[in-house]
Amino acid sequence: MFTKKNARWLFVPLVSFLFLSACTAASTSNTATNATTEKTISVQGQASLLATPTQATLTLAVTTFNEDVTHAQSENTEKMNQTFATLEDLKIPKEQIKTTAYQITPRFNYTSETTEVAGYDVTNQIEITLTDLNLVSQVIDQTVKQGVNQMSHIQFSLSKEKQQELYQEALTQAVLDAKSKAETLAKAAKVKIKHPYQITESSNNFTTPRYETSEVMLEKSFASDTPIASGELVVEARVSVDYRYE
Repeated sequence: MFTKKNARWLFVPLVSFLFLSACTAASTSNTATNATTEKTISVQGQASLLATPTQATLTLAVTTFNEDVTHAQSENTEKMNQTFATLEDLKIPKEQIKTTAYQITPRFNYTSETTEVAGYDVTNQIEITLTDLNLVSQVIDQTVKQGVNQMSHIQFSLSKEKQQELYQEALTQAVLDAKSKAETLAKAAKVKIKHPYQITESSNNFTTPRYETSEVMLEKSFASDTPIASGELVVEARVSVDYRYE
């Protein structure tokens, strides 16, 4: 039987539920209002620095051929030993020289009826890191005289320390570039920016070569029978910055 006493007990939970619902709705409404009224300016900052390479990496190899694989190996070993001796004479530390590949590959003669092994190619490939760029041309010229007959790669780069130093400087300039853009936008809109509330690094710490015309590059070539130009490297940094304004 429904009585006044039962009605009283039902009324209390109902009032509590309605009160909590009203509080929740008010809280949600305040959050939505704050989100929609938050005033922000988002900008991108970028900076590029030119740098002279501090080191070079050369990849070169000796390839020999002989009908007998052991003779091909022996000839290859002799020429590589002469190459290593030349690099030692040039005062290149052993820790800056490493073997990157050693291959023995059969060479075939194909006819309409048969396939025969004509001999074997033996290739010994090494990678050399030079911190004295004046040695680049000398290494090429001198090792070719000792039997090097493949040059597959020359890369100019920065040392890790120099790379990090320049990238940090580029990041600083990128942030200043972003600030300048934000101030320009704020001035045009007749508002005032506050401190940035979010800064995101949007670049990787790497360098890219800066290409020049052949005439300019030749002026920077090292004095040698084999002219090699290091050119310049570009260190880039990019950031995304969000400012609040009033």
